[in-house]
Amino acid sequence: MKIIQSFWTMPMISGMESITNNRFSGGWLDWKYHLMSWALSCLQLRTFYNEVELFTDLAGKRLLIDRLQLPYTKVHVVLDELNRYDPGLWALGKIRTFSLQRTPFIHVDGDVFIWQKFPARLTEAALVAQNLEHNFSFYSAVLRELIAERCYVPPVMLDNYENEIFINAYNAGIIGGNDVSFFRDYTTQALQFVDNNLTNLGNISLGMFNPICEQHLYYCMAKQRNIPVQCYTDITDEKLLNTMLKGIDQFMWTPHSTQYIHLFGEDAKKNERICGVLAAKLNGSHPQYYQKVMEIVRENEAANIKF
Repeated sequence: MKIIQSFWTMPMISGMESITNNRFSGGWLDWKYHLMSWALSCLQLRTFYNEVELFTDLAGKRLLIDRLQLPYTKVHVVLDELNRYDPGLWALGKIRTFSLQRTPFIHVDGDVFIWQKFPARLTEAALVAQNLEHNFSFYSAVLRELIAERCYVPPVMLDNYENEIFINAYNAGIIGGNDVSFFRDYTTQALQFVDNNLTNLGNISLGMFNPICEQHLYYCMAKQRNIPVQCYTDITDEKLLNTMLKGIDQFMWTPHSTQYIHLFGEDAKKNERICGVLAAKLNGSHPQYYQKVMEIVRENEAANIKF
């Protein structure tokens, strides 16, 4: 099973901070923590996997490979073609990366950190996700907004909206599987979802459109085709998920408390204590890369450059 990551830099560089759920500076308190997150994520993956590939654009290669020198085993510079899109559509980097896969894979977000290999129940599954998001309120709110604004909504999503009581999705902190043909169809529909709404983007909550396009569509298509999705965790309670996946104590005491952390959302990324633990984890486990991050920070500050 191939492990991959993706990094489209435009949302980090050009994403508007005023957009809800934006990815300016990766959504972090400060852009140095974004670099630390990428470093720790990659290095922990490489601790357990001999091959980890990166899909990025030219600016991403210059930052993560040429300057930070992260040990990816293969780098694909393929995401510059997305620069014609609004940088607020941050999920596009991942979706385009999924579309390029021809062999089984697991995509791991740059804010996910592991302390053991993924179990066989994941690597042998047809489809994989982090967890089911059951009836999270913002999905129904965004769907209602899309319908009210007469946006294009994929038929599979409309059918799900009309026939299921709850609006569900799969968190894509990790996503992938052995059914590569599913991902060809899924990404075709996801990109069509975006392209058919380019003239409507100014009328909708752009930041919240991303998880609908990426995570809810994934759920709807898997459900329609009766393809089971194997999740890292079966917990669906939102509060319990937040504690388990990104709780400060859980993160602080890894790997004894847990072997998987996903620092999703502003409540984690803009939390000073969590950012402090991130820095300490990187410095403690991979001190040479912590120093590389701080060197890049100093160089950029001297040149008055800030992402």
